[in-house]
Amino acid sequence: RMSKPILTIEDLHVSQLNEDGEKRVVKGVSLAIHPGEIVGVVGESGSGKSTLVKSILRICGPPAVIRGGRATFDGHDLLAQDPAVIKQLRWTQLSIVMQSSLNALNPVLTIHEQMTDALIAQHQMDPGDASTVAERCIGMVELDAAVLRAYPHELSGGMKQRVALAMALAPQPNLIVMDEPTTALDAIVEKEILRRLLELQAEMKFAVVFITHDIELLCTFADRIVVMEDGVLIDQGTPQALRANPNHPTTRELMTAMPRVDGPRPDDLPLLPAVDGEPIITAKDLRMVFGSGLFGGDSTVAVDGVSFSLRPGETVALVGESGSGKSTIGRIVGGLQRPTAGTVVFDGHRVTTRMKPARRRQLQFVFQDPFASLNPTRRVGVELERLVMRRGGTSGSGARAEVERLMTLVELDSGLLDRFPHGLSGGQRQRIAIARALATRPKAIIADEPTSMLDVSVRMGVLQVLQRLQRELGIAILLITHDLAAARFFSHRILVLKDGKVVETDDAERLVMNPTHPYSVDLLQAAGTQWLAKERPA
Repeated sequence: RMSKPILTIEDLHVSQLNEDGEKRVVKGVSLAIHPGEIVGVVGESGSGKSTLVKSILRICGPPAVIRGGRATFDGHDLLAQDPAVIKQLRWTQLSIVMQSSLNALNPVLTIHEQMTDALIAQHQMDPGDASTVAERCIGMVELDAAVLRAYPHELSGGMKQRVALAMALAPQPNLIVMDEPTTALDAIVEKEILRRLLELQAEMKFAVVFITHDIELLCTFADRIVVMEDGVLIDQGTPQALRANPNHPTTRELMTAMPRVDGPRPDDLPLLPAVDGEPIITAKDLRMVFGSGLFGGDSTVAVDGVSFSLRPGETVALVGESGSGKSTIGRIVGGLQRPTAGTVVFDGHRVTTRMKPARRRQLQFVFQDPFASLNPTRRVGVELERLVMRRGGTSGSGARAEVERLMTLVELDSGLLDRFPHGLSGGQRQRIAIARALATRPKAIIADEPTSMLDVSVRMGVLQVLQRLQRELGIAILLITHDLAAARFFSHRILVLKDGKVVETDDAERLVMNPTHPYSVDLLQAAGTQWLAKERPA
């Protein structure tokens, strides 16, 4: 590019200080971003990609410490400027879209209050003008103006992410930093948000730094991709150049870590054998209505007449976009929520919210966020030993031996048992969550988006662990996911959900290769990401 860079990073060094001393997490990174350019920063968890951009924006608090370097934006050295100057640049010329939109939005303020407060504070607008700008920006991301009256918890994940994008667009910035903005979203919502982002970027000409662990996604829309590992920039180039000739082994690994849903089936992921036998879980005519509809209130049908069965040693995947009812079905099947109508039978007994503890221990959960589902105040070993002893029949050294066996099952070193959850990587935490589910020797596991927050390479490892455990222990798995590649390669059957109803169900490979319902076709096209390359504005 012949234009002058809008952002230049030179020899940036960042460290983290902890009880073990100082650890360098960004090591001499240099990078230039040009006006109107989309630069993707990719790498696994711990590679330093988020620390890099948070440091130049001066929002990377303790224990991170900037040890050296320069970051020049519009003539300002961001690392040397007074915090008041940096604060003025943020949300005027620089904007940020964070990964978790729910955590980034204030839960006690309406969307209107949050957007207008920022505009009034940063741009000294009067309230009327701020309201006009807020309504215009909400329209730019294709949301109804009624959203401005809502609180964050009243919006879906995709709507909250659109609101975060609207807030970033409000000051008409020259550069937007997007940190994993679509990681936890389903394929259709991700497609809609990214397509709108590309349309707005082509229209408004702002530069984008897009941080993600999905290099395949970046290859379809980024102008340039930067690959990081262990705090070092190890590779960069255009998507075409990196596909044709990746310069570093890590780049090649990221390219091939997770097979594409619309590609050929890899030899190391053969078709799963058919499973016979009587079902261990039978769900019949499940219906769930939220809100009574009394006194003029609204009611929402979240699940509408869903029936399916699950056999020992079988994986059934529930797929669909956000709000399709899949997590609600999981909670009903697991006895965490009482349905409005319908029944669930598990191992010959009806599932209720008052199941006996011995029965409940046979039906375990693995949740989406392993950090939130693990007790942060207990060491991993203590938590697992406690569950083993509650199961009965062992204590003391016997319980410790059982815990070490569980660690072997999930392919982790027993040395991690003395750590707290915050001392583990995302993949290690999710394997610990699986070990915890296995501690009660369950007959069935409900895995609710177990890999959506993990790196692509880690995701494959966790899914393979679950599949191996199922094969060895005969556990039934209800896999709730918006990752169609995971559903195709790691489940026996797929149920496609839309608006609380099953619109199509079939053998996993057959459904993916030959979908019959239009919604299934839309899901698969969105998951393939080829639409971005075709539809990106010139």
